[in-house]
Amino acid sequence: VLNFAAVKHVRSEKNVCSLLHMLDTNVVKQARILDWLRETHEQCHYFSVSTDKAANPVSLMGATKRIMEGLLFAEKQATQLHVTSARFANVAFSNGSLLASFLTRLAKRQPIAVPSHTRRFFVSLRESGQICLLASLFAPRGWLLFPNLDAEADLIDLESIAVKTLQHHGLDAAVFHDPDEAQQHLTECLAEGRYPLLVTLQDTDGEKPYEEFVADAEVAAPVGFDSLNGIESKPLDSEPLFDFIDFVEKVLENPSLEVTKKEIVQRIHQLIPQFQHLETGKSLDDRR
Repeated sequence: VLNFAAVKHVRSEKNVCSLLHMLDTNVVKQARILDWLRETHEQCHYFSVSTDKAANPVSLMGATKRIMEGLLFAEKQATQLHVTSARFANVAFSNGSLLASFLTRLAKRQPIAVPSHTRRFFVSLRESGQICLLASLFAPRGWLLFPNLDAEADLIDLESIAVKTLQHHGLDAAVFHDPDEAQQHLTECLAEGRYPLLVTLQDTDGEKPYEEFVADAEVAAPVGFDSLNGIESKPLDSEPLFDFIDFVEKVLENPSLEVTKKEIVQRIHQLIPQFQHLETGKSLDDRR
């Protein structure tokens, strides 16, 4: 069973409704399908995709994926399921990604926006599928696979990608730091073969300045591939984990129950003490 259902963007933590939808998809429905498999297909292999943002998470999206990992591998203690996962990096120009927004903004004649001093790992769409396929077929039971990338050599600055994207379209970047000024100068820049590149502060919820695949308490190990390494899973404590899932299910099933984002963050922190949520009050959707 290959489960690719995921809410995978940090912007999904912008309000309680979208956050609950993310928890429902990334955690609650995982628990339900694992229960069903345990009852009906104990000998099967089960793969569900994770993310590099689950390592030392600072976003609620990353935290939901870390909870999902804990759920997956908590199940291995009580069942015969062969459970594996993979943390892969940003898929370059995937739908809804920052890089895809470069193309959308160009088409709409809007300034391209990018956070300053922000580096990311990237894989292609084909590579992301290969990573998942290899992890589902060949990873040891209870292990996560991830790309064997080097922080010094392979983390790419987002501003440099924006500049190269413009160059690909025959344009030079004209850097601005004010959104109104960038929009006002768009026609003028186009006449000169340039295009406004709005470089913003790194000030939205849950955004790390860099990314990593291995958390502080984890140890990477070779798994027989040149380009992939692995991590043996670390299950979360079962009692608080399933208490948290019960809490989310009750909120989802009863719209009259009031819950705040702050309360959800506190409950996640109880489950993942190392979770350090970066809360700024600004969402990526607020970026002009």
